[in-house]
Amino acid sequence: MAVFECNFNSYCRGRPASITVVIPTGNWEEFGYTEEMEASMRRVAPDDFSSTLPFVPLWRRIRTGDHTPRFPFPVLYLLCGAMDDRRAWQYRTQAVLFCEEQKIALVLVDPEGAEWYMDRDYEFLAHEVPQFVCGMFPVSPRPEDRYLAGYSRGAGGVVHHMLKQPNGFGAVGIISGSITFFEDDPVAMTRHFFSEGKKLPPIYMAAGAHDRSGERLRWYRDLLRQNGAVVTCEEIQEYDHGYRLCNAALERFLRWLPRTDDYSAVLR
Repeated sequence: MAVFECNFNSYCRGRPASITVVIPTGNWEEFGYTEEMEASMRRVAPDDFSSTLPFVPLWRRIRTGDHTPRFPFPVLYLLCGAMDDRRAWQYRTQAVLFCEEQKIALVLVDPEGAEWYMDRDYEFLAHEVPQFVCGMFPVSPRPEDRYLAGYSRGAGGVVHHMLKQPNGFGAVGIISGSITFFEDDPVAMTRHFFSEGKKLPPIYMAAGAHDRSGERLRWYRDLLRQNGAVVTCEEIQEYDHGYRLCNAALERFLRWLPRTDDYSAVLR
Protein backbone atom coordinates (compact mmCIF):
# COMPACT_ATOMS: atom_id res chain seq x y z
CA MET A 1 0.00 0.00 0.00
CA ALA A 2 1.04 3.59 -0.62
CA VAL A 3 0.14 5.87 2.29
CA PHE A 4 -0.43 9.60 1.77
CA GLU A 5 -0.92 12.14 4.57
CA CYS A 6 -2.80 14.95 2.85
CA ASN A 7 -3.16 18.52 4.09
CA PHE A 8 -5.30 20.92 2.09
CA ASN A 9 -7.35 24.07 2.53
CA SER A 10 -10.95 23.04 3.17
CA TYR A 11 -13.66 25.33 1.84
CA CYS A 12 -16.21 23.49 4.03
CA ARG A 13 -14.32 23.93 7.27
CA GLY A 14 -12.73 27.26 6.46
CA ARG A 15 -9.29 26.08 7.57
CA PRO A 16 -6.67 23.47 6.62
CA ALA A 17 -7.86 19.87 6.91
CA SER A 18 -5.96 16.59 7.09
CA ILE A 19 -6.91 13.16 5.78
CA THR A 20 -5.03 9.90 5.23
CA VAL A 21 -5.35 8.20 1.85
CA VAL A 22 -4.11 4.64 1.31
CA ILE A 23 -3.86 3.29 -2.24
CA PRO A 24 -3.31 -0.42 -3.09
CA THR A 25 -0.03 -1.13 -4.85
CA GLY A 26 1.42 -4.16 -6.61
CA ASN A 27 3.11 -6.94 -4.64
CA TRP A 28 5.84 -9.38 -5.67
CA GLU A 29 3.40 -12.02 -6.86
CA GLU A 30 1.70 -9.51 -9.13
CA PHE A 31 4.96 -8.31 -10.63
CA GLY A 32 6.18 -11.91 -11.13
CA TYR A 33 9.69 -13.40 -11.04
CA THR A 34 12.33 -12.96 -13.72
CA GLU A 35 13.29 -15.90 -15.93
CA GLU A 36 16.65 -16.02 -14.15
CA MET A 37 14.95 -16.46 -10.79
CA GLU A 38 12.50 -19.07 -12.09
CA ALA A 39 15.35 -21.05 -13.66
CA SER A 40 17.31 -20.81 -10.42
CA MET A 41 14.38 -22.21 -8.43
CA ARG A 42 13.87 -25.08 -10.88
CA ARG A 43 17.48 -26.24 -10.42
CA VAL A 44 16.84 -27.17 -6.79
CA ALA A 45 14.72 -30.26 -6.14
CA PRO A 46 11.87 -29.66 -3.65
CA ASP A 47 13.18 -32.40 -1.32
CA ASP A 48 16.86 -31.53 -1.61
CA PHE A 49 17.73 -29.76 1.62
CA SER A 50 21.47 -30.37 1.30
CA SER A 51 21.85 -27.57 -1.23
CA THR A 52 20.72 -23.97 -1.13
CA LEU A 53 19.12 -21.82 -3.77
CA PRO A 54 21.82 -20.03 -5.79
CA PHE A 55 21.99 -16.40 -4.71
CA VAL A 56 20.15 -13.98 -6.96
CA PRO A 57 20.22 -10.27 -6.04
CA LEU A 58 16.78 -8.88 -5.16
CA TRP A 59 16.72 -6.45 -8.07
CA ARG A 60 17.21 -9.41 -10.45
CA ARG A 61 14.45 -11.54 -8.93
CA ILE A 62 11.42 -9.39 -9.74
CA ARG A 63 10.15 -8.47 -13.16
CA THR A 64 9.99 -4.83 -14.12
CA GLY A 65 6.50 -3.77 -13.07
CA ASP A 66 4.08 -0.97 -13.73
CA HIS A 67 2.72 1.13 -10.89
CA THR A 68 -0.11 2.46 -13.04
CA PRO A 69 -3.36 0.90 -11.72
CA ARG A 70 -5.27 -1.24 -14.20
CA PHE A 71 -8.55 0.34 -13.13
CA PRO A 72 -9.71 3.10 -10.77
CA PHE A 73 -10.04 1.74 -7.24
CA PRO A 74 -13.25 1.54 -5.23
CA VAL A 75 -12.89 3.46 -1.98
CA LEU A 76 -13.84 3.04 1.66
CA TYR A 77 -14.27 6.04 3.97
CA LEU A 78 -13.82 5.07 7.63
CA LEU A 79 -15.11 7.10 10.58
CA CYS A 80 -13.51 6.66 14.00
CA GLY A 81 -15.15 6.42 17.41
CA ALA A 82 -15.41 9.08 20.10
CA MET A 83 -12.18 10.26 21.74
CA ASP A 84 -10.21 8.96 18.74
CA ASP A 85 -8.88 10.36 15.51
CA ARG A 86 -8.31 8.75 12.12
CA ARG A 87 -5.05 7.13 13.25
CA ALA A 88 -6.97 4.70 15.50
CA TRP A 89 -7.85 2.62 12.43
CA GLN A 90 -4.17 2.35 11.48
CA TYR A 91 -2.84 1.62 14.96
CA ARG A 92 -5.63 -0.54 16.41
CA THR A 93 -6.87 -2.53 13.41
CA GLN A 94 -5.63 -4.18 10.22
CA ALA A 95 -7.71 -1.88 8.03
CA VAL A 96 -4.81 -1.19 5.66
CA LEU A 97 -4.06 -4.90 5.17
CA PHE A 98 -7.71 -5.82 4.62
CA CYS A 99 -8.21 -3.05 2.04
CA GLU A 100 -5.03 -3.99 0.22
CA GLU A 101 -6.18 -7.60 -0.06
CA GLN A 102 -9.51 -6.45 -1.49
CA LYS A 103 -8.03 -3.80 -3.84
CA ILE A 104 -9.94 -1.00 -2.15
CA ALA A 105 -8.54 2.48 -1.52
CA LEU A 106 -8.91 3.66 2.07
CA VAL A 107 -9.63 7.20 3.28
CA LEU A 108 -9.42 8.08 6.98
CA VAL A 109 -11.03 11.33 8.10
CA ASP A 110 -11.18 13.22 11.39
CA PRO A 111 -14.50 14.67 12.58
CA GLU A 112 -15.06 18.34 13.33
CA GLY A 113 -15.05 18.80 17.10
CA ALA A 114 -15.18 15.03 17.84
CA GLU A 115 -18.65 14.72 16.26
CA TRP A 116 -19.99 13.52 12.92
CA TYR A 117 -23.42 15.11 12.78
CA MET A 118 -22.47 18.75 12.15
CA ASP A 119 -23.49 20.29 8.83
CA ARG A 120 -19.90 21.17 8.01
CA ASP A 121 -18.93 17.53 8.48
CA TYR A 122 -21.70 16.42 6.16
CA GLU A 123 -20.58 18.78 3.38
CA PHE A 124 -16.94 17.92 4.02
CA LEU A 125 -17.37 14.15 3.85
CA ALA A 126 -20.19 13.97 1.31
CA HIS A 127 -18.75 16.38 -1.24
CA GLU A 128 -15.35 17.96 -0.57
CA VAL A 129 -13.34 14.89 0.45
CA PRO A 130 -14.57 12.66 -2.43
CA GLN A 131 -13.92 15.54 -4.83
CA PHE A 132 -10.36 15.91 -3.51
CA VAL A 133 -9.65 12.17 -3.42
CA CYS A 134 -11.03 11.43 -6.90
CA GLY A 135 -9.22 14.44 -8.31
CA MET A 136 -5.84 13.53 -6.83
CA PHE A 137 -5.80 9.71 -6.79
CA PRO A 138 -6.77 6.78 -9.06
CA VAL A 139 -10.11 6.36 -7.29
CA SER A 140 -13.44 5.66 -8.95
CA PRO A 141 -15.94 8.56 -8.85
CA ARG A 142 -18.94 6.20 -9.19
CA PRO A 143 -21.22 6.29 -6.12
CA GLU A 144 -21.60 2.49 -6.32
CA ASP A 145 -17.82 2.17 -5.81
CA ARG A 146 -17.87 4.37 -2.70
CA TYR A 147 -18.41 2.81 0.73
CA LEU A 148 -18.80 4.32 4.18
CA ALA A 149 -18.31 2.61 7.55
CA GLY A 150 -17.83 3.73 11.11
CA TYR A 151 -17.36 2.54 14.66
CA SER A 152 -19.35 3.65 17.73
CA ARG A 153 -19.96 7.39 17.39
CA GLY A 154 -18.54 7.14 13.88
CA ALA A 155 -21.28 4.60 13.14
CA GLY A 156 -23.76 7.26 14.24
CA GLY A 157 -22.15 9.46 11.61
CA VAL A 158 -22.74 6.72 9.04
CA VAL A 159 -26.46 6.71 9.91
CA HIS A 160 -26.56 10.48 9.53
CA HIS A 161 -24.82 10.40 6.15
CA MET A 162 -26.74 7.47 4.65
CA LEU A 163 -30.06 9.16 5.46
CA LYS A 164 -28.97 12.46 3.92
CA GLN A 165 -27.18 10.92 0.93
CA PRO A 166 -28.74 7.47 0.26
CA ASN A 167 -27.56 7.41 -3.36
CA GLY A 168 -24.02 8.42 -2.46
CA PHE A 169 -22.74 4.99 -1.42
CA GLY A 170 -22.75 1.45 -2.76
CA ALA A 171 -23.05 0.12 0.81
CA VAL A 172 -22.49 1.23 4.40
CA GLY A 173 -21.18 -0.44 7.56
CA ILE A 174 -22.39 0.26 11.11
CA ILE A 175 -20.09 -1.27 13.74
CA SER A 176 -21.14 -1.00 17.40
CA GLY A 177 -23.41 1.81 16.39
CA SER A 178 -24.07 4.44 19.04
CA ILE A 179 -26.90 5.74 16.90
CA THR A 180 -28.42 8.00 19.57
CA PHE A 181 -25.21 9.83 20.48
CA PHE A 182 -25.64 12.81 18.19
CA GLU A 183 -28.00 15.77 18.16
CA ASP A 184 -30.29 14.72 15.32
CA ASP A 185 -32.81 12.08 16.37
CA PRO A 186 -31.87 9.08 14.18
CA VAL A 187 -35.17 7.29 14.74
CA ALA A 188 -37.26 10.30 13.71
CA MET A 189 -34.91 10.93 10.77
CA THR A 190 -35.23 7.32 9.66
CA ARG A 191 -39.02 7.24 9.88
CA HIS A 192 -39.27 10.51 7.98
CA PHE A 193 -36.86 9.13 5.36
CA PHE A 194 -39.04 6.07 4.72
CA SER A 195 -42.25 8.11 4.78
CA GLU A 196 -40.96 9.87 1.67
CA GLY A 197 -40.58 6.54 -0.14
CA LYS A 198 -36.78 6.65 -0.26
CA LYS A 199 -34.50 3.60 -0.28
CA LEU A 200 -31.22 2.98 1.51
CA PRO A 201 -28.11 1.25 0.16
CA PRO A 202 -27.29 -2.26 1.49
CA ILE A 203 -26.32 -2.08 5.16
CA TYR A 204 -23.93 -4.24 7.19
CA MET A 205 -24.20 -4.16 10.99
CA ALA A 206 -22.02 -5.81 13.61
CA ALA A 207 -21.81 -5.81 17.39
CA GLY A 208 -20.08 -7.90 20.02
CA ALA A 209 -22.02 -10.42 22.05
CA HIS A 210 -21.51 -8.26 25.16
CA ASP A 211 -21.54 -4.93 23.35
CA ARG A 212 -23.30 -2.12 25.23
CA SER A 213 -24.66 -0.91 21.88
CA GLY A 214 -25.97 -4.31 20.81
CA GLU A 215 -29.58 -3.99 21.98
CA ARG A 216 -30.06 -0.59 20.39
CA LEU A 217 -28.41 -1.78 17.19
CA ARG A 218 -30.74 -4.78 16.92
CA TRP A 219 -33.77 -2.54 17.53
CA TYR A 220 -32.62 -0.19 14.77
CA ARG A 221 -31.94 -3.16 12.48
CA ASP A 222 -35.55 -4.26 12.90
CA LEU A 223 -36.81 -0.76 12.15
CA LEU A 224 -34.80 -0.70 8.93
CA ARG A 225 -35.97 -4.15 7.84
CA GLN A 226 -39.61 -3.36 8.58
CA ASN A 227 -39.28 -0.54 6.06
CA GLY A 228 -37.71 -2.66 3.32
CA ALA A 229 -34.01 -1.98 3.86
CA VAL A 230 -31.55 -4.78 3.05
CA VAL A 231 -29.62 -5.35 6.28
CA THR A 232 -27.01 -7.98 7.16
CA CYS A 233 -26.46 -8.07 10.93
CA GLU A 234 -23.86 -10.16 12.77
CA GLU A 235 -23.18 -10.73 16.46
CA ILE A 236 -19.52 -11.57 17.01
CA GLN A 237 -19.35 -13.74 20.10
CA GLU A 238 -15.85 -13.20 21.47
CA TYR A 239 -15.86 -9.39 21.52
CA ASP A 240 -17.56 -6.47 23.22
CA HIS A 241 -17.35 -2.73 22.39
CA GLY A 242 -13.85 -1.97 21.10
CA TYR A 243 -11.37 -2.03 18.26
CA ARG A 244 -10.83 -5.80 18.46
CA LEU A 245 -14.45 -6.09 17.41
CA CYS A 246 -13.81 -3.45 14.72
CA ASN A 247 -10.96 -5.50 13.32
CA ALA A 248 -13.06 -8.65 13.00
CA ALA A 249 -16.14 -6.81 11.71
CA LEU A 250 -14.22 -4.74 9.18
CA GLU A 251 -12.75 -7.82 7.49
CA ARG A 252 -16.22 -9.37 7.27
CA PHE A 253 -17.68 -6.12 5.95
CA LEU A 254 -15.11 -5.88 3.15
CA ARG A 255 -15.76 -9.46 2.05
CA TRP A 256 -19.53 -8.85 2.20
CA LEU A 257 -19.53 -5.73 0.00
CA PRO A 258 -21.81 -6.02 -3.06
CA ARG A 259 -19.11 -4.90 -5.51
CA THR A 260 -19.44 -4.19 -9.22
CA ASP A 261 -16.02 -2.63 -9.86
CA ASP A 262 -13.44 -4.11 -12.27
CA TYR A 263 -11.25 -5.49 -9.45
CA SER A 264 -14.10 -7.56 -8.04
CA ALA A 265 -13.94 -9.88 -11.08
CA VAL A 266 -10.18 -10.28 -10.64
CA LEU A 267 -10.54 -11.20 -6.96
CA ARG A 268 -13.08 -13.99 -7.51
